[in-house]
Amino acid sequence: MNTVQTNLHAGARYVLFALLVIMLPGCSGNGSSADSLATELAAACEGHDEAGINREAIALTGVGLRKGCEALHHYNLFEPAMEDGDFSLGDPRRPAHGGFPFALNARLFSDYTLKHRAVFLPEDDEGNPLPATFRSADGDVSKAQDNFLFPVGTVIAKTFTYPDTSSGTPTERIIETRLLIKHANHDDGEFWEGLPYIWSQDPQSGVWQASLQRIGGKFHDGDWHYEEPFGSGEVFSGQSDEFGYTIPDARQCSNCHANRDQEPGSAPIGLKARMLNRPYASEFGEFTNDPAELVGSNQIDYWAGQGWLAEVEPQAYNLDHETQVITDIARIQPYTIPADGNNPETDLTARARGYLMANCAHCHNPGGRRVNNRYMDDIRDICDPNFVINVLSPPVKPGQPAENSPVFTRMARRAQVPEDEEPAFAESAMPQIGRQLIHTQGRDMLREWIEGLDPTICHGE
Repeated sequence: MNTVQTNLHAGARYVLFALLVIMLPGCSGNGSSADSLATELAAACEGHDEAGINREAIALTGVGLRKGCEALHHYNLFEPAMEDGDFSLGDPRRPAHGGFPFALNARLFSDYTLKHRAVFLPEDDEGNPLPATFRSADGDVSKAQDNFLFPVGTVIAKTFTYPDTSSGTPTERIIETRLLIKHANHDDGEFWEGLPYIWSQDPQSGVWQASLQRIGGKFHDGDWHYEEPFGSGEVFSGQSDEFGYTIPDARQCSNCHANRDQEPGSAPIGLKARMLNRPYASEFGEFTNDPAELVGSNQIDYWAGQGWLAEVEPQAYNLDHETQVITDIARIQPYTIPADGNNPETDLTARARGYLMANCAHCHNPGGRRVNNRYMDDIRDICDPNFVINVLSPPVKPGQPAENSPVFTRMARRAQVPEDEEPAFAESAMPQIGRQLIHTQGRDMLREWIEGLDPTICHGE
């Protein structure tokens, strides 16, 4: 396909630029080399003319340094805005310069935060975006973790927020923005760099800006009140306690994003065909700049139509124009939609497996960090010897009280507990990073699923 050829040609030019950066005079892998690259990166970050995305800084990010711009706005990824505070340096809910938002069918629970996600593709000499390569598992277990393949120079942004609609005037507290930047290595390889940026408001100017987080920390000032974004009608309301929302440092990105079945570094997790096979809608759209033609449209179909995907053509699949779901591409079922007993789209098992996929399978898969034959991907047969129901000492025990299933008990524990509570519970909480609170809705749904399963489902007894 022509798009693939263009991708390879321009991608090679981008790799060449990154290699030239590494080969600067005096850059030989020693201390002076690191100092030289740090100086180059700082100059690129702070000297951008704001005419577009700071591609020079993106190319330098992580090259020999595993480091990024100190301030998020130096990359110039987002539009300025004043609707919900002074975001004159850039509002992470409003991607700019060709960046586009996306949403997932099943989300990782992160202490009731909502998320704004966006992709920024590199461009060729004519300013056309270089497409990602479409990949779909299509029921193939060996490809269950396959994400779209993105060209060097791609930036993926995810912003975590706490919305509050309790007063009638919506507000949204922005906590952090995480970047994944794909760059070229000196050995002709490619690497995803993960960078967390923490938002704070200047006490004098009132301007909001985000700074690179080098040491993990806590966020305590969190209140949320909003309606669940998938349309279940449930209202989530709460407040951070003494332990607060956990903010990782750059080194911790790889805890979830680096697996043997992914590209090197902190590779994307959720950009899979079956995660994106849905109509786009923001999780909280009060302050976004979402393209009108994208809202309510199937994301894969829209991306293909815009030339953002290679190896797929709109006529190659069947789109249900009413539901905006592609019927011949797998789809993870949103776990937040209550089952009604009749609609297969709300099947409880599909919802539970979607939940496990989003919250567990990035580690619990054959190439993940938890290679213990307790795999939790959504396309493995439920009685597969390696699925959670049918292994020796299974973490899911069908038809028994949920408390007998380690999957339930470990996800129903706090990641940190007060001193007067049982500390051993916290040590075995899952996931091990990314949450402090118990996801009560997910817990209750898993209980219903486990206890409702036929105890002989995989044994015929």
